Amino acid sequence: MHINNAYVKQGAINPIELFTLSDITEQVKSKQAWVTEQLNYLHELLDAATEPVKEIGKHCHSPFACDYMHHCWQHIPQQSVFELFSPRGKDWEMYESGITLLEEIPEDLALTHRQQLQVEGVKFNRSYIDKPAIKEFLATFQFPLYFFDFETVFPAIPPIDGASPFQQTPFQYSLHILKSTDGELEHREFLANSADYRDASHSDPRRLLLEQLQNDIGSTGSIVAYNATFETGVLKSLIPLFPEFENFINDLCTRFVDLLIPFRSAWYYTPEMGRSASIKSVLPALAPEFSYDDLPIGNGGDASETFLAMINDTFEGDIEETRQHLLRYCERDTYGMVVLWRVLKEKTRL
Repeated sequence: MHINNAYVKQGAINPIELFTLSDITEQVKSKQAWVTEQLNYLHELLDAATEPVKEIGKHCHSPFACDYMHHCWQHIPQQSVFELFSPRGKDWEMYESGITLLEEIPEDLALTHRQQLQVEGVKFNRSYIDKPAIKEFLATFQFPLYFFDFETVFPAIPPIDGASPFQQTPFQYSLHILKSTDGELEHREFLANSADYRDASHSDPRRLLLEQLQNDIGSTGSIVAYNATFETGVLKSLIPLFPEFENFINDLCTRFVDLLIPFRSAWYYTPEMGRSASIKSVLPALAPEFSYDDLPIGNGGDASETFLAMINDTFEGDIEETRQHLLRYCERDTYGMVVLWRVLKEKTRL
């Protein structure tokens, strides 16, 4: 029995439709001979006083990451070849040939541009910036700029009508607005009422979000996100539920610009970024003074879990105080984008 991803909640959860039943009897029977053959061997392993030797390999991640990697991978140092950006098997080839550290990678080994930057960053503490490419990218931004970020819940059991299992359902956004390069930074925000998810007689919180977004975002100007495909995907998922907002949503989606691009494209790289282009790696690398450490809720996972507990009425704590924590976290996210944009502007200034 497993979750049916095509299920759409309408009213009370229908468990028969929420789950899919699959008959795996023949698959189980096909494994019985293996169990019989291996049973004594497995008992011997369990009873042995010495830990069996098992070298690390691709099996450590297949089909899922093993819970014992922290134990078996103790000998792997930091800045190992397994930290190489998008290695596509090169990491295992190097490890099996005796190369463990990034700084040990020979100069004649074929690497992508992004991989080469990472290796040179480790070896020589070297940064890289393609100013013309970044300058051309920033020239596509049109004022006013709207720095935008969603927070969502995506539980297995849909939290509200019209949602499917694991669907990203928005409950919050933050919006920083900049009307000119040196203009005053404005802020707008939305946070749904968790009770609206439990009581169908209340207003749909997703509709309220869209209605406020219409008031907060003007009809012109670039909408700046980090990994904009997430924000546009969430917005487009609301069109079937609220077709009267279709033109508004489609217009928004055409105006997005993605701050991820300069870092994913390796136009800007510093060794502190490591192998990641995520905002949580890029921000501390380019703006070390920027931090989430002072926030009680300091990451999207905690924000999502906290609000989902409020929806499920299992949250224990001060709800009003925690709502303020949620607002401050999301606000910090969009302010972080403002910081990155300003760093890019400064670095490409002639």
